[in-house]
Amino acid sequence: MNSILAVPFILTPIVSLTIAYVATVGLKWVVPAGIGVPWTTPGPILSFLATGGTWQGLLLGITCLLSSIVIYMPFLKAADKYAAKEAGQENL
Repeated sequence: MNSILAVPFILTPIVSLTIAYVATVGLKWVVPAGIGVPWTTPGPILSFLATGGTWQGLLLGITCLLSSIVIYMPFLKAADKYAAKEAGQENL
């Protein structure tokens, strides 16, 4: 229920899906995932295992993770500033 973090929460999966689609279907650079991996497996490891242990799958997972971090960082800084402002006003 954090309105500041709602934008990256919606935007990040769209960007990651687009990157994965272009790398897999568009460029045919990554082998399509064909192995079922438990959903609790961490992201880059999951893509590595799902593609049969290819290094391209691992690189795709790392790329999607890094793009997610880049998307979230400005919103996290804004949420931190907002929280600090709220905390400062409560002390007055």
